[in-house]
Amino acid sequence: MKAKDIIIVIGYLAVGAYLSFKFNTAEINLGTFLFITIPLGIFTFNFMVRKRYSFKPYFTAKNNFLTSKYHSVVSSELPKDLMFQKMIEVLNNSKIDIVYTDETNLHILAIKGISWKSWGENIYIDFTEEEGRTQMNFISTTVVGIVSW
Repeated sequence: MKAKDIIIVIGYLAVGAYLSFKFNTAEINLGTFLFITIPLGIFTFNFMVRKRYSFKPYFTAKNNFLTSKYHSVVSSELPKDLMFQKMIEVLNNSKIDIVYTDETNLHILAIKGISWKSWGENIYIDFTEEEGRTQMNFISTTVVGIVSW
């Protein structure tokens, strides 16, 4: 996580803690407690695991209604190894951070940090070869958010 991301997470947790203590009187009930703690837990969990490629199935799952997803497949005549290297070059020259690459299986995980427009995105790129053509599978998911702007 970048410093800005950590500050936003700490701020979100501080608001949650404040609300928990504010309602920590006789009128607090289980519903209020769950309404505050469950979103905080999901938010914190998503930010803790977002840089791990092994959580790709979690973020891209059809049934995960807490993240918005975009999937695209691009076909090319370039060899998959060359296309993999070129995609790394493109990402290195952008405002997107590469956090994981696997040259053996041709996987890339890149992230876009938190901004005033977004809670951040995970970008998964995988390369396969089908019928002599390279297929680039591109999946973008929000870290937290039902709607992607």
